[in-house]
Amino acid sequence: MGQALIEGMLKNGFPLSQIAVCEIDPQKVRFIQKKFKIQAIPDFVSRSLSSDMVVLCVKPQSIKTVMSELGLLPSSPRLLISIAAGVRIQQIERHFKKNIPIIRVMPNTPAAIGLGMSALAVNRAVKKIHCQMAEQIFSSVGQTVFVHEKWMDAVTAVSGSGPAYIYLVIHALIEGGMALGLAPAVARQLACQTVIGAARMVQASLESPLDLMKKVMSPGGTTEAGIKVLDRFHFTKILEQAVQKAAERSKELSRFSD
Repeated sequence: MGQALIEGMLKNGFPLSQIAVCEIDPQKVRFIQKKFKIQAIPDFVSRSLSSDMVVLCVKPQSIKTVMSELGLLPSSPRLLISIAAGVRIQQIERHFKKNIPIIRVMPNTPAAIGLGMSALAVNRAVKKIHCQMAEQIFSSVGQTVFVHEKWMDAVTAVSGSGPAYIYLVIHALIEGGMALGLAPAVARQLACQTVIGAARMVQASLESPLDLMKKVMSPGGTTEAGIKVLDRFHFTKILEQAVQKAAERSKELSRFSD
């Protein structure tokens, strides 16, 4: 995700001089320097002291170590952005002696191709300028929306885990097409563009997805025959339950981060 953010920022005109990466792995430092031509250093502490904004692109299990180092700095970051999944703002705040602006972000993997969806939650110290700064970064890799932090588990279940559900749908469409004799490349192209087109239709229309679905269905037609099979196996209920279960797991992981 960190690499996707760097690529998006550079494509959207962020100056090279304004971006620096802190990475303890020497091999990754060399890779970043070679690929992006930006500063990459292992010294997290010294770079954080001089930065207007610190973006934490770390695994949840690493957040305590990183936050402990940040909390020992003589001055706090002017703005701290965290994309550590399941780590609540309050868990980050406790590492600092004073209130600092913190923005928690839940992006998703399509950010890697500039089509991500990022939800942002803020603490009380965040001002309008901080929101603008964060939005500028994450809109460079897709769309953004601000939500209250209490909805982050739901966001994780819908847009964070959501791509996996859609990948499974695409996989099933491809397999179904191949079972009917389509060449794998043709089945893949048909399935992918169908999903892209359907999503764009929902975005562009004021009608609900169900209303759009009904427009595809003719009484006694092919689509109706397929939908009846999905209804028989409670397809929509299964997906709704998947979203619910993912949200529950997100809450559990948040507790483990304490």
